[in-house]
Amino acid sequence: MSYQTSFFASATTQGIARAVFAATHIPVSVILAQMSIETGYGTSNLWRQCHNPAGIKGTGCGAFQSYPSYAAAASGYAATYHNGYYSHVLAVATSGGSPTQVAVALGQSPWAGSHYAGACGSPGCQLVQQITTYHLTQYDTGSVHPTPAKTPRQAPPSLVIPIVLFVVSVLAFGADEALRHEDR
Repeated sequence: MSYQTSFFASATTQGIARAVFAATHIPVSVILAQMSIETGYGTSNLWRQCHNPAGIKGTGCGAFQSYPSYAAAASGYAATYHNGYYSHVLAVATSGGSPTQVAVALGQSPWAGSHYAGACGSPGCQLVQQITTYHLTQYDTGSVHPTPAKTPRQAPPSLVIPIVLFVVSVLAFGADEALRHEDR
């Protein structure tokens, strides 16, 4: 198994991607593609030392955000998608857009801009190449929801963060342990 495939299949990577999906409806395949580009398939110091899955700007790790854990990183990652720069990406994702459509929308976002153009130069191309090369849509199975109403309601951020942290806890530690932790 290649280190790329190991990165995509790891419990940590899957936990973050599924938690971000739960909070944003951005397909797991797109989240995995973005994470692989931003972290060098989990080899970057930003990933290993700062628990930063997506090159999120902030403090604590140079110009980037440092998180105390991967669970906190998943919450921060999801919150980043709700900061206004990615409203078009969220609109495409919540209206039932395909992973390719969501990847292109991400490539067109004001913050990402040409960041994901790759060698082909078109918005989101590098993300689409990752999804295709590594068959990342296989991880979308079970994560697709029915298309919501035309004006979907989104949970307020005050609800999203605890939900994301709980989902990551379940994925990382199992339901019994996560529930025991919630009871404390």
